[in-house]
Amino acid sequence: MDSEEINKRIDKADDAGEKVLPYMGWYWRDVDFDNGPITLGLSYGDIQVGFMENNKWGYEELIIEKTHPLFNEIKELIIKCLRDYENTGDVASFEPVWDRLGRLACMFQPTILK
Repeated sequence: MDSEEINKRIDKADDAGEKVLPYMGWYWRDVDFDNGPITLGLSYGDIQVGFMENNKWGYEELIIEKTHPLFNEIKELIIKCLRDYENTGDVASFEPVWDRLGRLACMFQPTILK
């Protein structure tokens, strides 16, 4: 599944009324899952790690380049969760992404993983 399709499916799931993936902001901003990087942010208010394509809040960032193993791990996990969601309609299908990103909170410093 390419980046355009992943983002389209995330938008569609989000439009159902719930924030299906953790992200910083009012709406999902497209992530380049084909070429990267994936930028994650850490919000200390609720200790949430989420996708952050626009850091207007000054949150700490974790930038994951396409060459780092986490890039494909996160991408493949999202694809699996999207397929599960589309088969069941259950937003709980996305919990593995929330859990995995949450475990990255300890890695936050101004960091680029290559």
